[in-house]
Amino acid sequence: MIDFAEALKIATDAFPNGPEALAKHLSVAVEHTPLVGCEGWCVRGRGRAIIRVNANSIPVRQRFTLAHELAHLVAGTPPDISQLPESVGLGDHEEEIVNNLAAQMLLPREAVRSRISKLPVSALDLGRISKDANVSEVVAARRIVYLREEIGMSDAFVADFSPELKWMFPKNAYPPERAKALLDAANSAKTDSINHSLNGKTYHVIVMRTEWSTSIFVQS
Repeated sequence: MIDFAEALKIATDAFPNGPEALAKHLSVAVEHTPLVGCEGWCVRGRGRAIIRVNANSIPVRQRFTLAHELAHLVAGTPPDISQLPESVGLGDHEEEIVNNLAAQMLLPREAVRSRISKLPVSALDLGRISKDANVSEVVAARRIVYLREEIGMSDAFVADFSPELKWMFPKNAYPPERAKALLDAANSAKTDSINHSLNGKTYHVIVMRTEWSTSIFVQS
């Protein structure tokens, strides 16, 4: 098995097809089949590993599942059963490491930085990053937040509501009631991108909607 650095180099060189290239390099059998109750799983055999991905999910979710399971293989951690790939990263430290590695496979550092024209990151730039990387806007936003210090952001977080607050990245980055107030402000303005002042501070809020939840990407 290879280490983190080599895995990320393979994925970075193959952007935007990093996870697929890494799976091929590791001779991992990737099977896309309909699954019920989960997004995917990985089994290590004596010959080679097998990753199964839920074919019923939309393509961007399938790619995150693949990256997540590959990250388990590279990290040498016990494979898990993937649930909602965009909401992971809230559990133990081990899962956070896996999800950060998966995000780096999908969105290498320079691929993100080179596509940000100015701060705060606009909805247009966020959409461009997610489209170029073939990931969801939520995954792209989480990756930007992870790189916030390198990019030069003073503060940023992503929160998911379905309809109540389900998760926040970074965890506990902002009081839940204030995060909900920012979502409510955007909904009241009937727009998916606003600047809103709250408690004497101005926030740039981008709303990301899917069929199963609504998330916000907040920069200040």
